Order: sequence, then C-alpha cells, then structure tokens
Amino acid sequence: MEEAEQALIRVIGSKGLLAVLQAVKPASNKQASMVTITKDGMNIRWEDESKSLQSSIFLNSEVFAEFQVPWVRKTFGLHFHTFTDTLTVFASTSTSDLTIRYPGPNEELTFELVEAISEQQLCTYARINTLDLDLSPEISEYWQEPSSYFLAPGAMLREAIEDLEWAACSGAQTQGSVTVHLKRSPPSITLSASDAAELSIKLPVGDLAGFMCTEAEVYHKYKYKLMRAAFSNLPSAKEAATQMSTKVTVDSSGIMKVMHMVPLFGGGASQGNPLGPSGPNLSQGFSRRGSVHFFLLPQDVVIEYDGEDDV
Repeated sequence: MEEAEQALIRVIGSKGLLAVLQAVKPASNKQASMVTITKDGMNIRWEDESKSLQSSIFLNSEVFAEFQVPWVRKTFGLHFHTFTDTLTVFASTSTSDLTIRYPGPNEELTFELVEAISEQQLCTYARINTLDLDLSPEISEYWQEPSSYFLAPGAMLREAIEDLEWAACSGAQTQGSVTVHLKRSPPSITLSASDAAELSIKLPVGDLAGFMCTEAEVYHKYKYKLMRAAFSNLPSAKEAATQMSTKVTVDSSGIMKVMHMVPLFGGGASQGNPLGPSGPNLSQGFSRRGSVHFFLLPQDVVIEYDGEDDV
C-alpha cells in the first residue's frame, strides 16, 4: 500500500489523549466502537448495549502535533478497550511522540514509538485489527426543541452523581434512577434519588457558567448507571478537574446531551473556560481540548430504530 494513502497522526503526550478516552468506559471489554477520521479530526463513537446511552469523543486535528489525512473520510470499527490498553502501554513506558497510521497492509491501525537509548534507537510497534461495524442511528437524530441547559464545572457534577449512588442503588445493584429537576424562577437545579434511600442535591446556581430553562419546570428521570457512565469517569487530576467544563442540555422529550470539554495537558492546552452560554468558544482553546459527548434516553423510553419511536 502506498504511504500516501495512509493517515499519519503524531501525538505529543499520549497521557493527555488517554485521559480523554478514559472518560468513556464501556461495561464490556469486547465492546466495539466506530472510528471516523476526516481532515478535521478523529471521532470515536460508542453505544451502550442497552442502546439507551451513546457517546462520542471528538479530537480536533489541532490537538495533534501532526495530522495528515489524504482522503475525505474513512470509518472503521475496533474494540475500544484494546485501543485504550495499547495507548496505556505506550504512555507508561515513554514520553516520546507516538505515531499512529491507518490503514496498514491489512486495514489495521498501527502505532509506532521511536526513542533514543544509549545512542541507539529503540522502536516499539503495535497494531490493532479493525472491524466491520454497524451501530444504531444516533440518538441526536431524535432531538426535539426547545431545550434547556446549564453549564457547570465537570468535577462538581461528577461529585454530585457519585454522592447519589447510595440513595439510588442497593448494594451492588445499579438499577436505581436519578431525577433531574430544573426550575426557571427562581433558577434552580436539583438532582435526587430515592430508590434505596432519599437524597437531594441542589447545585449552587452561582457557580454555573450558564443556565436556561425553557419551561417553568423541567423534570425527567434517568437510570443511575447511565448517569454514572456519563459523569463519573472524568479525569480526577486536580489540574484537569479545575479546567474541565460540562454542558448539560435536555430536550423537550427528556433526551439528555452531556458535553465535557477535557483539557489535554502535556499537549499545549490553553487556559480558560471554552464554554460560553451558547456552547464552545473556539477562541478559548477548544482545539487543545477533547470534546466528549453523551446522549442519554430518559428512564422507560426506548427508541425503535426501524422508524417507530416512543420519544
């Protein structure tokens, strides 16, 4: 295969890239994801086996030290855990640049790291077999306006969801639910659970970067395990936590969209909050952050992807 037909992606500080990818933690080690590479960047999409939760990670081309893509668009599947495990090996053994290429001779994704040791060059190489994969249509296609939203520090929301676990779940069971209650006047946001016990957490509105409630009240329930997946796997390092912003949007039918902007430290992440009242602000460092999205269906709502839906 001609080298010109390959995408070449060079990563500086693969630990930062790994931190963004670890915001998504599929329940099964065999869970597959769909990767799309375009000239604009790389998108990794995954869906929960219940099909009630979908996530995607978008990495802008400017995140990378080098991003050469000779074609308009290519899509392939791979096992998500295999991808992150491979990056973990490289991130733990060296701080040198990591080069990723696609496709290899057998349509695989390849990794190469070259480092100098005692005046000699050591090359570490790995490859991941890709898959043919079909995912369900995106939940976002069923989005209905008007929508309400709030913007908050990601660490605040992660802590709130983790605090609700004992009230939402009994023992090892994670089948409880979390109620999200937005009120327009006076502005308030309350997260509550009452399955194993009762607990309500009112978010401090003064600490929010933005808030809009399109109805007098917005009230929806979500499965706790899906809320935990969407909020509890964010980077916990102090530097990342203080600069991580999250926007939560709820449409008129209760579909929730969660967008985390996670800084890629070690790769030149800029300072400041990249989220304004209307969404990402490119002038404040969006290109140096990974964008992690989750779409959650409300409890007891199932989309029939053959064209009929309950939303």
